[in-house]
Amino acid sequence: MAYRGKEFDNFVRYLRTNLPAAKPIKVQTKEKLKYLGATYHRKDYILIVIDRTQSAQVMMDTLIHEWAHALSGPTTKEDSHPTQWGICYGRVYRAWVKFKYHIGD
Repeated sequence: MAYRGKEFDNFVRYLRTNLPAAKPIKVQTKEKLKYLGATYHRKDYILIVIDRTQSAQVMMDTLIHEWAHALSGPTTKEDSHPTQWGICYGRVYRAWVKFKYHIGD
């Protein structure tokens, strides 16, 4: 696994604790992906894959986006970002603000 940066790894741990999904979430980074990231809902876990050739900020933004997919469940080609995804995105972004700036509830 490529080194993704301490802040990235710490935020993944924070999300696993504070915004868990129905199944365990695995996060991997790879090179030369077709997209910045993708989420795969497997039988026993959810896999998030992020393009590691991107900047740290883009990787973090992509993690937030993909974690929302992990929480909201599988989507369709016709509606890959339904209302439920948007609600989950807001929750994950709020978690990022709390994590980054140490803001309580």
